[in-house]
Amino acid sequence: MCRDDAREDDDSAAAARTTTYPSFTSPANMICPGDDDWYKVPLFTAEVLTVDLSFTQSNPSQDLDIHVYQGGVDLTPCDVSDPSTCLLSNGQGGRSNEHARFIVGPGCENGCDFYVVVRGFNHASNSYGITIGIQ
Repeated sequence: MCRDDAREDDDSAAAARTTTYPSFTSPANMICPGDDDWYKVPLFTAEVLTVDLSFTQSNPSQDLDIHVYQGGVDLTPCDVSDPSTCLLSNGQGGRSNEHARFIVGPGCENGCDFYVVVRGFNHASNSYGITIGIQ
């Protein structure tokens, strides 16, 4: 049985945790099957978002991935139905710890809300720490 972390409910854009600029760190988080963690990150054009997940994975049922959303669209899709969409450069590998780097494109000169989402691949669960940086 998986016990969610005390920071729930953070399972959608509307309930996303706020982050701090220029860096945010949160240890001792937990992903349970089918339960994403969302983080709201305001960004501007040309800023660079980096995300690091730290976790221990000894089998596929512990695989966590990073997703970046804007306006309800997954800019870094990765799905068990089409694993070819999962990219290591997006923080979607099959091993412990993930790293992603995302450059904000034009159209956000006045700021845009992006969301970093931590998701268990194929309903995986695991504890993790996250660091979000903006340059």
